[in-house]
Amino acid sequence: MLNEIGLEMVRPLLEPTGVAARPLDLGTGPRASLWLQEGAGEDRLTVINWTDAPVVRTVAAGAHGAARAATVRSFWTGEDVPVVDGCSRIALAPHASAVLIWPKQAPRRDGGTGWNA
Repeated sequence: MLNEIGLEMVRPLLEPTGVAARPLDLGTGPRASLWLQEGAGEDRLTVINWTDAPVVRTVAAGAHGAARAATVRSFWTGEDVPVVDGCSRIALAPHASAVLIWPKQAPRRDGGTGWNA
């Protein structure tokens, strides 16, 4: 049974959003590690490290019609993640994940995907 700290960690995960995430990097490895969820008020990018070693991923703040983000927030900690030259760097421990959230804005007009692996 979870204590109160454990319950606080999982509560946000139990609320359904009604919007499925879609993989952005199918075919580049044994399983997708970048998942984009485009919500009504915000977009979310989940970054997963499936390996046994730490990795650093660089992701641009916009993809597949998603907005270019001015601010990015960590779902797990609520802290701001720096955006430098339109990109955020995420350090992940082995088998760890990060979820980045940014508010919905006007769609990009340049047709670019914006995500880098």
